[in-house]
Amino acid sequence: MTPEQRISLVKQLHDSSKQIVLATTGGGSLVISDFLTEPGATRTFLEGHVPYSMESLTRFLGQKPDQACSARTARCLAMSCFKRGQEALEKIDRINTIPTINDGTIRISELSYRRRLLESGSEIDLFGFAERETPDSYRQKEWCKNLLGIGCTASLASDRPKKGEHRFHIAVQSYNATSVFSLVLKKGARTRQEEERLVADCLLKYLAEEAEIPLDVSIPLLEGEHFTSEQAIADDPRIELLFGDAAAVLFVEGKPVFTKKITDVGVPILSEERLFSPEVEYMQNIFAGSFAPMHQGHLRMIELAQERLCGKITLEISVRNVDKAPIDYVEIEHRLRQIEGVIPGQAVWLTRTIRFIDKSHLFRGATFLVGADTLKRIGDQKYYANNHSRLMEVLRVITYCGCRFLVFARPVGEAVETLQTLVIPDMLRTLCEAVSEEEFCEDISSSAIRESLENGT
Repeated sequence: MTPEQRISLVKQLHDSSKQIVLATTGGGSLVISDFLTEPGATRTFLEGHVPYSMESLTRFLGQKPDQACSARTARCLAMSCFKRGQEALEKIDRINTIPTINDGTIRISELSYRRRLLESGSEIDLFGFAERETPDSYRQKEWCKNLLGIGCTASLASDRPKKGEHRFHIAVQSYNATSVFSLVLKKGARTRQEEERLVADCLLKYLAEEAEIPLDVSIPLLEGEHFTSEQAIADDPRIELLFGDAAAVLFVEGKPVFTKKITDVGVPILSEERLFSPEVEYMQNIFAGSFAPMHQGHLRMIELAQERLCGKITLEISVRNVDKAPIDYVEIEHRLRQIEGVIPGQAVWLTRTIRFIDKSHLFRGATFLVGADTLKRIGDQKYYANNHSRLMEVLRVITYCGCRFLVFARPVGEAVETLQTLVIPDMLRTLCEAVSEEEFCEDISSSAIRESLENGT
């Protein structure tokens, strides 16, 4: 890409309707100066971040990545950037839509019930919509279709020889798609400066493609070099779940079959007008987890739960997290495909729920499959800012919603935690049934499995 072509692309991006938040680590930061040295950047470039050290990258993502330079980490960066842009633009949108009184001054609208609960320190923040009484569909959000989150991870030439490949991964997150592009560079064929320029030019190229800017530029590759890519384009249920008004979406055989909106949470499923509801059978027994990946321990827990409980065992994966960005569409597709490959026909709820108080509102009357370590966190007041009253409020809500827990033993060091050994409030203990240590006591780590897969071991 020539300097003239580069300048032309940046100018066209500034003239487009796109707004960009970008983060790059390990290389590619030249693209930030490309944007900022051309007039008009304030229309397009919302934020630029270079979390270069592992500590900075961990803080930016809200978690330590399994591997610093990988397609998965690039996707996490892109979604983190999209989330930052979303928070900024939704705040502007709310300010711009506050009504005015006759003298033209801003009227401070009364905080919603959920917002007041949040600010008073309550745990009740249903599905992340404390700001709004009635959440909007993504179709009503003006900013949604123009925001792009860009993530880049690179491992380039250094001042000392590298054992691994020189490579980079670029991920683009929009409201309806996740895309990732990867390239392994011919080692030693370029200087560090040349590799940096190549990464930055690729970032510009993929941004221009997302903005639908006509391209007449090429990226110079050497013999044997070629891009690999992966993309997941979302349907309406997935988009509403991440950025709209859906509380949960039920998937069977990897396809969405039912969407529950935020406004329907807590509403009786069956009524005189609605005598039959096909999703009811999938709301009785819920196994919440990341399932990244699904392993033998999960399968054994499902098998034992089916012997104990009536009805289907349905998996639940939250797309939200307290500190981390939502999981992206490629990750959603990976998890659903992997679960379907292990248990064909297994039903899976994708939800916005983070805490069990939210899950109890969504799945009223359900039995949750949990490890003893998870139950310990539910009943530990340190997770409620050491506020005993808040802990008891949460337990009362879970009890009121009619939910229970089937508790599985978990090894902790050389000891074993079971329902009997846990120090938890009596109110929580009365909601529990134990699976004995003799029946189940496995300690298989999904993160350890992911790490071994990333390292090819």
